[in-house]
Amino acid sequence: MAVGIHKHEYSLESQDKLHDVVPKERVKIMSVLENWDQWKNFLGDRLHNAESQGVTHQTVSELAYEIGDYLAKQVQPKNDQEKVLADLWSVASEEEKHSIANMMVKLVSNNGTR
Repeated sequence: MAVGIHKHEYSLESQDKLHDVVPKERVKIMSVLENWDQWKNFLGDRLHNAESQGVTHQTVSELAYEIGDYLAKQVQPKNDQEKVLADLWSVASEEEKHSIANMMVKLVSNNGTR
């Protein structure tokens, strides 16, 4: 069974896998946001975990967009890199926001532990 989200379709199986991949500890997320390298490693670990569980690139891409949108709306940037990303996000079109999210996925793909 497929579910449409933001013009994309995801299988319920993929969504169930995301619940295992996306961390539930908000405190950990907030602490890694303070250091850019820690944040990239944190995201890299989550990306590798998602890939190992068979989450599709399209699902990872949409999740990256949703995380970026959440952070832009709900979280104050903690360092200069996040401030730049927040400024870019604030002036970007929807298509450009998806591009930023995809670039972040590429950026963190070589980070984290394997």
